[in-house]
Amino acid sequence: TESETYELTRGYYLQRIIDIIDDLKQLKKSALSYYQELKNSLIGFEDQRIGINTDKMRKIITKEEFKVKHKKIEKDKQEIEEKMAFLQVKIIDCEFYKNT
Repeated sequence: TESETYELTRGYYLQRIIDIIDDLKQLKKSALSYYQELKNSLIGFEDQRIGINTDKMRKIITKEEFKVKHKKIEKDKQEIEEKMAFLQVKIIDCEFYKNT
């Protein structure tokens, strides 16, 4: 009958919605883990930056070596910050999650 078909269809779509919500929650958990990994990488780059500054002051490396290493660290940091910003805007702070 028509009401049975309606109930089956309704049940199917409700289950799909529940599955999607569960998938999104899992995506958020994964994104948060990845975000933390990226954050730890940033800390590592900051440690490297401090290390090359110290090496430069102690004259262990030349100014040119310092410039090359510093430029690479800053480039790598920027790439990680961009990934973190994407995760923050697109996944972690998504309005949908604030309501689930």
